[in-house]
Amino acid sequence: REAMIAPRLIAITDSSACGWPVVVDAMTALTSAAAPQTVLVLLRFPGLPPREAIAAGRALRTRTRQARQWLSVAGRIDVALLLEADALHLGEHSGTTDDARRLFGAGFVSRAVHSVAAAKRTLDAGAADAVLLSPIVAPRKGAPALGTSALSALRQSRGQRSTGRVYALGGVSSATAGACLEAGADGVAVVSAARDEPAALLAALGIGRFSTQPRDRVAD
Repeated sequence: REAMIAPRLIAITDSSACGWPVVVDAMTALTSAAAPQTVLVLLRFPGLPPREAIAAGRALRTRTRQARQWLSVAGRIDVALLLEADALHLGEHSGTTDDARRLFGAGFVSRAVHSVAAAKRTLDAGAADAVLLSPIVAPRKGAPALGTSALSALRQSRGQRSTGRVYALGGVSSATAGACLEAGADGVAVVSAARDEPAALLAALGIGRFSTQPRDRVAD
């Protein structure tokens, strides 16, 4: 498994409004337009039969490798291992990060969190490589938006030994991605923006394939 260097963008799949071929094509366009090793595609497949999820995952595994990007799988360690995914994403109420790491190995492990306190606990514990803190910009499932101030508060409260990365999720778009980074996020996680405005999103993050804007160093 290729060593992970933290991405600037996590693009989360969503097949609720379109079929998987459209999702795969959208992710292919996004990852091909981005500078190598700056995008992680997160395969999320709620309610999808495992056979269909694996088929979609195999297509995404091929495309991400071709574009020199990364693939993550949400919740299913067995699917992540089968697809030789680079990363595993855990829900806030999934099993422990330590247990997941024992099964998944040395790959990149992220976890969903929904408060500054939960993000701080997870990062300070040291087992997770990253947290996806939401909702930041827009409310979700009845939960009010935390706002970019939550990212600033988390940055100020983290322990000195906390090395995990923070991604802003929830209503993030090209118009708000920059503010999330300025407030303290290491990157952003998006759903619809990855499909609807890929060029603008990559430009806002400074990770377009031909961008001259500063970005985190990527491996050759």
